[in-house]
Amino acid sequence: MQADALKLPFADDSFDYVYCTLLLHHLGDDAAVTLLTEMKRVARKRFYIVDLNREPIAYYAYRAIGWLFLQNLTSDDGALSILRSFRPVELLELAKKAGLHDVRIEHSRLNRLILSGN
Repeated sequence: MQADALKLPFADDSFDYVYCTLLLHHLGDDAAVTLLTEMKRVARKRFYIVDLNREPIAYYAYRAIGWLFLQNLTSDDGALSILRSFRPVELLELAKKAGLHDVRIEHSRLNRLILSGN
């Protein structure tokens, strides 16, 4: 099914868990809050958002070695994605605006953050 993530065509509590991967950094703050609100609405138990972590070390490391493995377009897009991603404190602020409870942020490998809530 193809749908707008900001207007999910599902009833409240339709799923036990809802996941979103590497989308959040493509959204502005207002749209990110809308996405969080929609995910909370359709998730009965918990939702998870996996996204990049905006860190200078990650950005410069990616720029330094990305060209070895990636074509120019992919390398440039990846660097821009790191710059557009959120920091943990910014994710917490978005979660607060979305009215989320029991929010957790975890760091995972490869410069990823996992925001979860209900």
